[in-house]
Amino acid sequence: GLFAELKRRREEMSELDAMVESLYPKTTRKEDEGPSEAQVNKLVSDVLTKSTVPFMPSGKPEAVPGGFLIRGTVTKTSSSSSKDDDEDGNSKFEGDNLIEAIDQTIERNAPALKDSMSVFYVADPYPQEEELGPGVWPPVLFVTGPDVWRGPQQIA
Repeated sequence: GLFAELKRRREEMSELDAMVESLYPKTTRKEDEGPSEAQVNKLVSDVLTKSTVPFMPSGKPEAVPGGFLIRGTVTKTSSSSSKDDDEDGNSKFEGDNLIEAIDQTIERNAPALKDSMSVFYVADPYPQEEELGPGVWPPVLFVTGPDVWRGPQQIA
């Protein structure tokens, strides 16, 4: 039956894939519309490794349902703190600054990627045990397709 099929599928998945599927609904993952491995590698080489992006990847992108995870660390530049203010005086945190830098660097260095992916700064769905500490849940970049939400449905 249905439950036997779900159980069989879960047993075939890696623990990381199972965590991604449980955290991100199928409508946001749109697995058939995600970026290719070549596009994600281009993101790493042409965007994430640039000095304008305060992020240092720690390994190769990992394929997960709906996209890729890129583990790494947010690096601090001498002019940035973990919390800055934007032009309206609102607080901006490390993830906001990182995604803003990624977006600007894509625009400059790899504009072809702009319409083929979305990059999110999220908690690692399956962190390595040595990365965990009291109150620490390491972030990762989740790279998925450009259209990550379900289109509006008219209610009849």
